[in-house]
Amino acid sequence: MGASVVLEPLYEADMDSVARLLSDAFDSPRFLFKAVSRMDFKAQLQDRQLRLVATGHNHTMLTLREEARGPVVGFLEMGLLSPVSAVVQGPDWVNSSTARVPTIGNLVIADSHRRRGLARVLMRAAEDAARGWAQGFVVVAVDPGNAAALALYRSLGYVEVDRSRQKIVKDLMQREVEFLVLVKRLEGSSPW
Repeated sequence: MGASVVLEPLYEADMDSVARLLSDAFDSPRFLFKAVSRMDFKAQLQDRQLRLVATGHNHTMLTLREEARGPVVGFLEMGLLSPVSAVVQGPDWVNSSTARVPTIGNLVIADSHRRRGLARVLMRAAEDAARGWAQGFVVVAVDPGNAAALALYRSLGYVEVDRSRQKIVKDLMQREVEFLVLVKRLEGSSPW
């Protein structure tokens, strides 16, 4: 990884690049949400951005480039969301007055740029954002079969706190999927 890594908020001009990253990453049998189309991903990103601006919720969408004017090679989304697991709702994790937890979603690095430490850069930026929101921890839900993601999160200090199941609709059929819930308590910040 070079010294010129650039982290920026998601800008309108980068929507197509990020939609392509997401579409490519999730167009795999191992992922639950197989890509429907790049236009659908772009529309979902734009819709979330508009809703977040309108509601004022804490949410961040970050892009990563290896060079200042280079292509987007990474993306991460994190927001304060309702807990994905009853375990995370316990008194040790969630301030009952807020009932929302900083949750990572859509961490993706271009295939050609993996194994260079770029996902770590995005994760550290997300953790810094959570600290800025006065949060003391970060949550991530991950497919138990995604060994690379699990290795990354565990190497960063995330610990498994639950194995959950959720019903989703895919290909017009309702199915139950399993995911692991991992949590990291952040140093240098109060839990609430």
